[in-house]
Amino acid sequence: PTTSTRKLRSNGPEADHALTINPDHSMGAVHREGSNDWVCLPGVGLIPGDKHPMCNDPVWMKWMAAVASGSEFSTDVVGVSYMLQGDALVNNDNPMATDPNDGDIWVQDGPHLMMLFPDRDMIATLPRDPFVGGAYVMWGDTPLWHVTVPIEAKEGPN
Repeated sequence: PTTSTRKLRSNGPEADHALTINPDHSMGAVHREGSNDWVCLPGVGLIPGDKHPMCNDPVWMKWMAAVASGSEFSTDVVGVSYMLQGDALVNNDNPMATDPNDGDIWVQDGPHLMMLFPDRDMIATLPRDPFVGGAYVMWGDTPLWHVTVPIEAKEGPN
C-alpha cells in the first residue's frame, strides 16, 4: 500500500474506506471505492492536523461543504455521521473557539454518532451539557447545531 493508505489504516477500520480532502476542501484521492453514498475521511478536514476518522452520509457531507465554504446549510432529512475513534477537543458552544482555557465548556468525545435534523424544534428538549449523560446538542446557538450521541460514558471536566 501507499504511504497515505498505510496512514489511513493506522487510523482504524473506518479509514479503510477513506478519501483525501485537499486543503481547498476539494475531494482528493479515493483510497477505496465504496458501494453506497457514505464517505469516510481520515480526519476532520475542518480541524488542521486532525487524525480522528469520521464517516458521513450525504447530508453530513453537504453540512461539511457548507461549513468549509461559509455557506448556509439546511436539510429536509436526518443526517448521520460517526466517529468510532473519538474526536478532537472542541468548544461545545463556539465552533470557532481555539483556546481551551477560555472558560467555556470544552469536550473531547470518545466514540460517538452525530445527527443533523431538519428542524431545531426536533431537538428542543435535549440538553446542551455534554456531561449529563446521553445525547446532547453541540453548537446549539449557531447555524452548525447538531446532536452528539456518545457511545460510551464520559467523565465531566475537572
